[in-house]
Amino acid sequence: MGAWNIVQARMRDVMPDSHRLSYVGRLSSGSPATGSHKLHVIEQEDLVRRAFERGE
Repeated sequence: MGAWNIVQARMRDVMPDSHRLSYVGRLSSGSPATGSHKLHVIEQEDLVRRAFERGE
């Protein structure tokens, strides 16, 4: 979740209530990558799909 943990509260303080922020990304992990190209592609496709579904 990286910078999200630090930035989220600050962003919410300056954004109007009509704009909701939410995290879309990999879960916290001790490893920065899956270690598998095939799994990476699946995760990346899911991440992009979820990012564009938000707010609908």
